[in-house]
Amino acid sequence: MKTTIQARALGKTYPVNGKPYWALKDLDLDVKEGQAMGIIGGNGAGKSTLLKLFSGITHPSEGGYRLEGQMTSLLEIGTGFHPDLSGRENIYLSAALHGMDRQTTAQRLDAIVDFSGVEAFLDTAIKHYSSGMKVRLGFALAAHMDADILLVDEVLAVGDAAFQAKCLRRMESQMQDAGRTVLFVSHNMLAMQSLCDQAIWLQQGKVHQQGESHAVASAYLQQQLPQSHAIDLTEHRDRSGQGDVRITAMSWDRAPCSGQSASLRIQYNGKAAMEQPNLRLSLEGADGRFLAPISMHTSNIRPDRLKASGELVVHFDALPCMAGTYQIRARLLCKGLVQDDLRPAMRFEVQEGLITPGGDSFSLTKNGVFLPLTWDLEQALDSGNALR
Repeated sequence: MKTTIQARALGKTYPVNGKPYWALKDLDLDVKEGQAMGIIGGNGAGKSTLLKLFSGITHPSEGGYRLEGQMTSLLEIGTGFHPDLSGRENIYLSAALHGMDRQTTAQRLDAIVDFSGVEAFLDTAIKHYSSGMKVRLGFALAAHMDADILLVDEVLAVGDAAFQAKCLRRMESQMQDAGRTVLFVSHNMLAMQSLCDQAIWLQQGKVHQQGESHAVASAYLQQQLPQSHAIDLTEHRDRSGQGDVRITAMSWDRAPCSGQSASLRIQYNGKAAMEQPNLRLSLEGADGRFLAPISMHTSNIRPDRLKASGELVVHFDALPCMAGTYQIRARLLCKGLVQDDLRPAMRFEVQEGLITPGGDSFSLTKNGVFLPLTWDLEQALDSGNALR
């Protein structure tokens, strides 16, 4: 299998305050035909710089790279779209800029529009599109180009879950059927791992780790938020919200274990008493996969007022999680307004245990929750046989 993308000692520097800043340094990379390579890392790690180099938007300061075949990219929302032209006109314009003739574009127009889901707005100026509509149209166009290489930046994060899933299926089918090579930059570890079998983790412009996507993603997530049964969140950076109330700490009263009782304590601190508060927790797998909601309002807990600072406790009579690593996203609201949103707040390990006394334990660490249920076998029991 031939190498479609190759880079050797690739580097890019920018002048910052009169001094060179290396956005990318000493990068070696080989991507085979039909392969999807994930690129992960924090903000400023060099991910977008790498794709801009491969796209020809900027040029290397040192080293070099080679692309085998035609390339198309989706790096920013509405890349190449003219705001005053309609969706239809932008399809023809962008297709022409990528080397597709008008006849071929006309033949594929219906498929592009159908994939994008913007048919009702096809003759509306792009400047009136939402960011999600621009992404859908941009990806639909890129997905129907005759390109050997597709470069995709974080833009898919704007689309809804259904469209993201459709995009991933499209990229997978093109890799399998047409041998298209994909470079995929994303903060969504679940999406990256589902598409890519290999990944590189960039840190401060250099390759920190490269290998199987699952191993690279696990190492990255572990560094971002180490596993802990208790965590101080006063200096937590990945958060948003109005900030009148902040979640300051989260802790388990004991090491979490499947089927055993456990209490999760959430401490908060605010400027004034909380009016009509609601705490929403999302239980997620280690890769960010949503598993279950935990909410005051869902549990019909609706206090009118809570004191400015205090502690909220969520008690589990029997923790329903399978053995494995989990994370919690926390969102605190007052009068429907988000005061604090931590993505994620905590990462922890659940030990293997029995969900039902006498039942078998479930030892596969695949991240999941057990459902409360009962069995009725009366209509299936053999005569003379009894349940044990």
